[in-house]
Amino acid sequence: MNYLISILLLCSTAQADEVRISFTGPATQPLSRMWLPCTFGQCMIDLGGQGTILALTNTTKNFKLLQKVSIPTAHGTEYCDEVSSNIMISLAGMNFGQREFYRCADFDASISPMFGADYFRGHLFAMYFSRQTFSWLNRPISVPRLALRYNGLWFLVPSQIGNVVTSAVIDTGAPTTLVDQTFFNSHRDLFGVLDAQTQTARLNQPLVIGNVSFSGTSVLIMDLKTSFGTAAPDIFVGMNHIVEADWELDYSGSQLYVRKN
Repeated sequence: MNYLISILLLCSTAQADEVRISFTGPATQPLSRMWLPCTFGQCMIDLGGQGTILALTNTTKNFKLLQKVSIPTAHGTEYCDEVSSNIMISLAGMNFGQREFYRCADFDASISPMFGADYFRGHLFAMYFSRQTFSWLNRPISVPRLALRYNGLWFLVPSQIGNVVTSAVIDTGAPTTLVDQTFFNSHRDLFGVLDAQTQTARLNQPLVIGNVSFSGTSVLIMDLKTSFGTAAPDIFVGMNHIVEADWELDYSGSQLYVRKN
């Protein structure tokens, strides 16, 4: 009986093999980009992005053209080809078969391929920045759990700065947390002086998600509603905050677990 219980407990906590998270970025932001092993070697992960974007290379130029598209990004509109791959795609040990991508001739090759949230919807996964590993989960995420709300574009998590409660996206594609210009203007007491050259400001109160209070203070002020549409939340939580915690996300059951490193 004890043997059976041990086996059941082992199965209930099982998860897929962990893979190493790689980072790259400037010396001032050494953990500013998150990369995982994939078919193409290493792929950048952008949970705030709707689709997966590839630069035009010798490999991707032979992918089948489906249609021409325009994609809104934080830095303007990308004009791209929607293409279908002629090779099998894997990410962090999971096989996704042949998939569709956005292939963009002017996309920054230094952050290509950039895998968006389309690869994570319907899946459970963990990002443990305390030991810099990622894994696909085949067990329920840990407790306590926060409910996520999917608005058709992003999974939104309740967040708080000072006494102001709003919604945020966990955005591994953003080196620095993004705050919407209108939210910034409406709550100036929450922020320090805006640097007109860099459009950055410092938080006067910590960003809080669940039971985790983040120590990072730097945020980038942007007109997120213009860049991404009116459905965009007030905050895109960037890597300068994300790396302070371990995360388990359930994009099937719309739940999140977070704990401070």
